[in-house]
Amino acid sequence: VIDAPSLAEFLDHVDVVVSLHGYQRPDLPRAVLVGGAHRGLAARLGERLRAVLPDYDVIDDLDRIPADLRGVHPRNPVNLTRAGGIQLELPHRVRSIGPYRDASYQTHTDALVAALADFATSER
Repeated sequence: VIDAPSLAEFLDHVDVVVSLHGYQRPDLPRAVLVGGAHRGLAARLGERLRAVLPDYDVIDDLDRIPADLRGVHPRNPVNLTRAGGIQLELPHRVRSIGPYRDASYQTHTDALVAALADFATSER
């Protein structure tokens, strides 16, 4: 199962996790991939993200997400919570924060963060 006691303890007391990952692929420069095992929540999050990130292709259809970026494996920690989870794979532009930030995309990052915060507080 999980060989990290702190992670196992955390996952045991939460219902859902949304994990954020970054990826870079030339064929998907502006795709926000909404994977994970909780497909109902992933679809709802996908709808919200499409509304606030119109410059991106928000993909929540697993058949359109590359297999290695879907995040649906049952042993993936995001899926080990009671209700499963959502795994977001983000291209550089929308996660453009920190020392490698591109200021021209800061509004995209801000919109993403605001949408995730709203999703976390309203999807109970």
